[in-house]
Amino acid sequence: MQKLPAQSKNFDKRKRLALILSIVFDAVGMISYIFPALGESFDFVWAPIAGLANILLFGGWAGILGGVGTFAEELLPFTDFIPSFLIMWFVKFILLEKRTRQQLDGEAADASETRELAGQNK
Repeated sequence: MQKLPAQSKNFDKRKRLALILSIVFDAVGMISYIFPALGESFDFVWAPIAGLANILLFGGWAGILGGVGTFAEELLPFTDFIPSFLIMWFVKFILLEKRTRQQLDGEAADASETRELAGQNK
């Protein structure tokens, strides 16, 4: 078995977690199809939560665009079938994989530098 560098493990872990959360959030957004009477009022409450969750989950310009798109998708009637979180996951981790890897590698390097500096200051 080949050993992966820490950055690659970080990317894979983040990719997997984002996929699981994307499936869960899209399923929550589709609840209005299960309870049609409550559907549109639920969407009115869920739309800002979903938009913010998308921004926090995916970050950067892609997260902001995805958050705005998710917010609009949840507010518009009959659009709950669109898996907006999964679409953003595909964009962030498949189409923009190289850029996302670099961002996560940079975050991992910054975190290790901070830990080293904190250890030297003791």
